Amino acid sequence: MINIPNLLLFIVLFTGIALFIDKFILYKDSEKEVNKNKNMFAIFFKKNISFFSSFFYVFLLVFIVRSFLFEPFYIPSTSMNPTLLEGDFILVKKYCYGIRNPINNNIMISTNIPHRGDIVVFQYPQNHHINFVKRVIGIPGDYIKYSNKKKQLIIYSKDHNNIYSNIQVHYNSLKNSKYEKLKLYSNKNNVFLNDSNNYQKLLDHVFTMEENQETINNSSHKILINRLLEDDVKLYYKQNKVVAGEWIVPKSHYFVMGDYRDNSLDSRYWGFISEKELIGQANIIWMSIEKIKNIWPIHFRFNRIGLIH
Repeated sequence: MINIPNLLLFIVLFTGIALFIDKFILYKDSEKEVNKNKNMFAIFFKKNISFFSSFFYVFLLVFIVRSFLFEPFYIPSTSMNPTLLEGDFILVKKYCYGIRNPINNNIMISTNIPHRGDIVVFQYPQNHHINFVKRVIGIPGDYIKYSNKKKQLIIYSKDHNNIYSNIQVHYNSLKNSKYEKLKLYSNKNNVFLNDSNNYQKLLDHVFTMEENQETINNSSHKILINRLLEDDVKLYYKQNKVVAGEWIVPKSHYFVMGDYRDNSLDSRYWGFISEKELIGQANIIWMSIEKIKNIWPIHFRFNRIGLIH
């Protein structure tokens, strides 16, 4: 898999060397002298060096913007519905959680830390070549409980005296959502039907999702759930001396979940993300496309362009 930051750095170095050779080494040889000697290799070399050196400032600007300011990402799945849809193109604020070394992602200058409710892009802990986007639910020290039946969170925050206090989490009344999902639910997707006897009957059914408003402290966002589905707690990430379905967020780590609670591979299944794995905060949807069956090439969703809430 191509490592974009490393590739950009290589191009910047390559074009930078070409610029140095063009400006400070080859400048002594005028075009007349080269043509006079009829050295075809020298003519070819000088023209190509000049060509590559002309791109240095462009790639340097791209490298700086992409590495330290903003980076574009494409949303390939539905795990963040209804906030982010498959086909959304987002801009990620990379400096939001610290200025980082673009090669190893180490923090060079600290700026801010994630808060509950932030939508973050990060390196998937089990494969750093893959980037995920999820919502921050728990910050360091939080004690989190998730009900796989009610699909609701309980969060306790630890203060400086190591005393836990309840974080206010509210849910509005459920309502049917416009989002429908035709899906073969199986162990592979980490979701299960409450009544296994009805499993075969419901396999090819189009499920209507239910939409709820989840508020954690003062941060509100919509989530999608389906009360017919129930997570298998046996597949949850299990900490030592902590009950399954409950987690204590370690220092310098975060607990994240997708807004589409029944169709998201997140911290419930693989644990926490570290500060080093953070890439930035999802900030803006700058383009959104939808591939509609029998319509080519694509349908642009201009109404989705704007800030992410």
